Amino acid sequence: MADEQRDAVHAGVPAFEAWLETCLAAQAARTGRAPAQTDLLPLLLAVQAHAGGIDDGHVRRLAHVLNLSRAEVHGVASCYPDIVRRDASTAAQVAPALELCAAEACQAR
Repeated sequence: MADEQRDAVHAGVPAFEAWLETCLAAQAARTGRAPAQTDLLPLLLAVQAHAGGIDDGHVRRLAHVLNLSRAEVHGVASCYPDIVRRDASTAAQVAPALELCAAEACQAR
């Protein structure tokens, strides 16, 4: 219960829960099915746009909603450099880094 209370303080649970339910309903309307594992990346990006970053409370809640483990959600969130992770205990946000691709395909564009 302590984890849930800590997440409630840091993630603004009532406001986030209401927003997430609206977001999940919109996702279900777009796809014509209940949100599933394949919706994880769009939902992570939507949460980041809404909250300014992804913290442990967001990871825990998305894992619960999509019936995934926290490790699976964290793995996807940490794989993409565009997704900003936040430390919920300090509310510090890591600034995104600008990365330039030096591969031939990118240079040709």
